[in-house]
Amino acid sequence: MLQGFILNIPRLAQTRSAGGGVYLGIMAAVTRSASTPFRSTAASRALEWIGVPGFFAVASGIFFHRLLTGQGAYVALDMVGIHVPFRTFLKEAIGSHQIPLWNPQLYMGMPFLANGDAAVLYPFQVLYFFLNPTRAVAWELWLHTTMAALTMYLLSRLGLRLGPPAALVAGALFAFGGYQMAHTGLVWAVFESPWAPLAFLAVERSINGRWPWFLLGPPVVALSLLAGNPQEMYFSGIWLPLFAAVVVLTDPTRRRAGLGVAGLVVMVGGGFLMAAALVGPQLELAALGVRGGAGLSFGDASYAPLPAGTPLIRFLLPDYLSRFYGENAGWIGATGLGLVVLGLVHGLKRGHRLLIGFFTLMAGGCFVLALGAATPLYQPFFDHVPGMHLFRLPVRWVYVMTIATSALAGYGCELVASLVRARKPLLHQMAIPALGLVAVAVLYKLDGGHQALLFWQDRQHIEYASWVACGLVGVAVAGAFLLGPRALLLVPLAVVLELYAAGQFMEWNHPGAGDFYTYSRTIPQYVSAHNDGRVLPATDGGWSTEPDRLATDTPLSIGASSLVGFSTPWPTLQDLPVEDQVVGDVLNSKPGEIRPGLWQLLDVQYIVAGSDQAVIASSPTVTRVITAGDAVLYQTALPPSRVWSLCGAQFETDHQVVVDKVLAPGFTPGDLYVEGSGVSTPSAMCGSASLTQTDLNQVGIN
Repeated sequence: MLQGFILNIPRLAQTRSAGGGVYLGIMAAVTRSASTPFRSTAASRALEWIGVPGFFAVASGIFFHRLLTGQGAYVALDMVGIHVPFRTFLKEAIGSHQIPLWNPQLYMGMPFLANGDAAVLYPFQVLYFFLNPTRAVAWELWLHTTMAALTMYLLSRLGLRLGPPAALVAGALFAFGGYQMAHTGLVWAVFESPWAPLAFLAVERSINGRWPWFLLGPPVVALSLLAGNPQEMYFSGIWLPLFAAVVVLTDPTRRRAGLGVAGLVVMVGGGFLMAAALVGPQLELAALGVRGGAGLSFGDASYAPLPAGTPLIRFLLPDYLSRFYGENAGWIGATGLGLVVLGLVHGLKRGHRLLIGFFTLMAGGCFVLALGAATPLYQPFFDHVPGMHLFRLPVRWVYVMTIATSALAGYGCELVASLVRARKPLLHQMAIPALGLVAVAVLYKLDGGHQALLFWQDRQHIEYASWVACGLVGVAVAGAFLLGPRALLLVPLAVVLELYAAGQFMEWNHPGAGDFYTYSRTIPQYVSAHNDGRVLPATDGGWSTEPDRLATDTPLSIGASSLVGFSTPWPTLQDLPVEDQVVGDVLNSKPGEIRPGLWQLLDVQYIVAGSDQAVIASSPTVTRVITAGDAVLYQTALPPSRVWSLCGAQFETDHQVVVDKVLAPGFTPGDLYVEGSGVSTPSAMCGSASLTQTDLNQVGIN
């Protein structure tokens, strides 16, 4: 096994552009002119702001090298079913010089600008408009992961005043740790990830009298709102007032307290104003759904927490064979955990006690809140903190926890640097970091580490990756005492090495077939070439990622319209009984429920069903067009239409009565039911109607 690891190292160097060597060269140059460890000079600062982005850009490129080099497509569930189709639709709309307020191609039309999953006004998704979807997904991941590492570096370097190696450690743990890597399939989470560290930095800088940093706060909040789902910024924002208070207490004056309050008000208020064009419609749409009124119930809001009884050490170590992957991932690796331990030790010193205490409380508090209803604290938190009723999935508190653990690890690295600067005997210098690493190693072994880590892409029992990373940290520490502080630059490299190894089993590291986003398969190609009505995707497993099934929102990717769709802010099929019944007709395959008249009224031209759905296959109202694997494309016999002209109507004041009559077996397109009051008369087809305009935001009928 160890031989396999050693043999992988030269291959890694060849295929990943030897990023480690470039990094060490650049970062050594950052501190070369300093006569004392990491002394700040104009030249060193200039080199730092070139070298650090370069390191994170290279590291991010190494993590996503399979996607960036075109070895396949990232086919995560929501990415295929929602996010890429939405951006394809948005790209087409912008190409026609329109901002889509509305999406006429799903259901009978649904709001689009107001839908957070579309993030219509988020500026950093611009790559989706210039690259094909497969490449855009890869480069957006690379861009935002690099930005996340840089923003955490800025918070650590400027706000927490850590040295370059320590700030690099914090940035690497935040951007490449388990939480961020497990949420790459959620575009909103990718877009959201870089901004919260800058919110903390803006507060700290504002309190310390750096007036221009007041201007950073509003754009940061606005970007998090425009990204689609502000949940991670909201969870982070709950801790911002306490963080501001801690910063003020480091040098308590009335003026600093006033600056803290002003900074928070300007940041939040200005951010909402800058994002008002999206936030207003989004709140209006949310009010119509399950989050409207009193918001989510406690049961809904506490859905999907961390598993009850989660052991902290198993959670912080890379773990595939247990429960802590997917939404539950949050590992920082053995090196990261060891540095967090050292960070807690660093908190015993006077100079950093308040801030380290704050991040310790923040990490522990977020871990407890991530357990949801399993902890008695979640109910009062839900009851008394404004806005908690708007969000589900307590597990996403781990995002904020990652900020805290990254900062603590940075403080741990800074402790080692301070020992180097103390110029004490070597054995005395190495005592604290050695004890920290030994403690992590013992805990790791007691936890059965041979089952907790995965070695590169082979999924074998390979604690070697963590041991090699911990060994590299030991070399860095010893080298710092013997050769100087520049050797500590190996510590962030060790962190990246371990996190890279831990990420090898992740979904993004095993790309799928390249045509998942180009839709070059048989059924999508045919529908795209012949489409004149709506598609009814009705195969078993509507979340399937098979392109031929045209499931969920994928018809948007080929310019087709679908009777159904999916997006978190939109109504589910259970809220749309007519569409639910139409889909049920095909899925349930009950002869008495096949109602072609209803398909015709809803403009259904094609039905995509499974090859085992015998009733629809034998129906005289459809014609089999194409078979592709286990998916079959049928065309309806009756010509569909988007508009109908009828005379007369039957009025009903009860909404459910209208629905029941439309779903009754004897219903025909000539029957018109209106919810409301009026004089009922027999209805029938009369006259004619046609579409005169079909723009995104306007429809004209003659």
